[in-house]
Amino acid sequence: MHNNHRGGAAGDNEALYVGALTLQAGSTLDLNGLHLYYMTFDNYGGTILNGSPEAIPEPATMLLVGSGLAGLVGVARRRRRDA
Repeated sequence: MHNNHRGGAAGDNEALYVGALTLQAGSTLDLNGLHLYYMTFDNYGGTILNGSPEAIPEPATMLLVGSGLAGLVGVARRRRRDA
C-alpha cells in the first residue's frame, strides 16, 4: 500500500482506520510514519516498522471521560455560586 498524499489538504498528518489488523509470521508492515488505528489486532509474528498501530478508543471509554469532565464542570460552577 502506498499513500502519496501525505499531510492532507490542511497539512495535518493522515490517519488510517481499520476494523481488523492481522500480521502473519514473516510479514512486514512499514507504517512510514502513518498513524494507523485498529479495532482488533492479531500479530502472529509479523514485524512493524516506522511506527506502531494504536487501538481506537471504545465508545464507553469516551463516555466515561465525558461524564468525568461534566462532573468537574458542575463542581466548579457550584463552588463559584457558593462563594
